[in-house]
Amino acid sequence: MKKTVQITMKILILYLVMAFMLTGCGDNPDYASEDISAPHQIDDHDSHFNDEESENGNARVPTDEDDSNGPPTLDTSSVEAFIRDIREIYNIILEDDYELLHDEIGESRMKELELTLVMYSPAFIRTMVSIYNDMGSDFIISIRESADDAFGSASWAEGEDLVIVLNYDNDELDGGVNHDTLSHELAHAMHFIIEESIGYDRAEEDMTAFNDGFQYVDDYINEWDEELHSPFFAYDYGMYNYLEDWATVIEELTMLTQRGLTSSTEELSERLSDPRNEPLLRKAQYIREMIYKYISDECSVIFFVLYDVEDFMRAAA
Repeated sequence: MKKTVQITMKILILYLVMAFMLTGCGDNPDYASEDISAPHQIDDHDSHFNDEESENGNARVPTDEDDSNGPPTLDTSSVEAFIRDIREIYNIILEDDYELLHDEIGESRMKELELTLVMYSPAFIRTMVSIYNDMGSDFIISIRESADDAFGSASWAEGEDLVIVLNYDNDELDGGVNHDTLSHELAHAMHFIIEESIGYDRAEEDMTAFNDGFQYVDDYINEWDEELHSPFFAYDYGMYNYLEDWATVIEELTMLTQRGLTSSTEELSERLSDPRNEPLLRKAQYIREMIYKYISDECSVIFFVLYDVEDFMRAAA
């Protein structure tokens, strides 16, 4: 029964996200470029669809018109159909070489991944993928089994493919083939582009500058103090290094977006609109600005939570 309720809630959220994008993404708010720039292998818990492939019927080249009716619904009736849709719509190569998605909870896993992808417009994801393609890298999501505790990982180096690994676990809905893990690893894929654009040193300096002197630490669990650190970090894992700091902020925005679809703006904005948490808000605004500047400003639902927060704070001022 618990598993059925979880799946039902995920489906409900998926439809709410789609409805939200249909009503809210037609006019992407022009974000004000405030002065929010900060002073000066990650292991976690052009497209390939060219004309020749299209003529052979192996893949269809998506166009901007595909986005006009809102986010697509991926075919989860079979693994083969799901893999095909992800490739045709997003230009992402999904690998399930060990057929891990073919078991009795495979469809639930696919719906989890779909829930993450619809948080972004297809145009946004295709643009991100095309940046890697232009550097000679495929964009791959690989479903694998792992004996360690890591839910997933993201890796990329010049001349190599961008590979997001999601570790499969056959125990109920545990493991890394889920919405939370894919959200986190996609955030790493975004940050690799930012690092490549502005340089590794500046990328680290920018994130660190928001932390008011708090240092990144290996022993983040024992270091975490809710009162001291929550105004600066999305959660404890963000204290591990600046890459995890970035990824956990985007993961938190994704979670806030989910909750916001069934909550009032005031409830949705409670943490980020609290004046005590201004450093975290400014960090999130900075991330939005960098993604808009160096990847794409195509409609992405997770950033609408920030517009809601900003509107709420202006109204309360």
